[in-house]
Amino acid sequence: RAIETAKKVIYSVDTPQSLFVDACTLLGNIYSDLNNPEESYNYYLKALESLDENTKLETRAELYFKFALANDEKDDEKIAFEYYTKCLTIEINNPYKSLAYSNMASCYYENDNIADAKECFEKAYELEKSANNYDGIYYNALNLAKIYSKTDKQKTYKYLIEAKQSAEFINE
Repeated sequence: RAIETAKKVIYSVDTPQSLFVDACTLLGNIYSDLNNPEESYNYYLKALESLDENTKLETRAELYFKFALANDEKDDEKIAFEYYTKCLTIEINNPYKSLAYSNMASCYYENDNIADAKECFEKAYELEKSANNYDGIYYNALNLAKIYSKTDKQKTYKYLIEAKQSAEFINE
């Protein structure tokens, strides 16, 4: 039903641009939840192609992040990084910023770019700490512990303790 309604909005002749972008983003999210990455990607792309100067920053942040994620899933890291970076440039009310840093860090780590992975995990960790997001603290602290395990035992211990405390808080 939500899909039908959103499609009616998209294909209506008089749909305002901002509503069109929101509807395409919603459909991208729905198809992502339904594990249909191709449809998800296509709707995010439609939304991106329809952005204009009136698009809210919150909408841009979500769309840039989701499109980056869709490209990440397609193993197109170049486009993914381009859109993670665009997401990071949005300062106001951006709940996707820490996730963008974490995802970039994971890509760097997988490609043995440890210095950049560490920098991004640290930025994500700080954002998650300031938001008291224990899931994010756990994830980033655990990855930082892995990175530091080769060079700095004190920081390894610090991040392991932080990950453990966060896990206990979220009953992990």
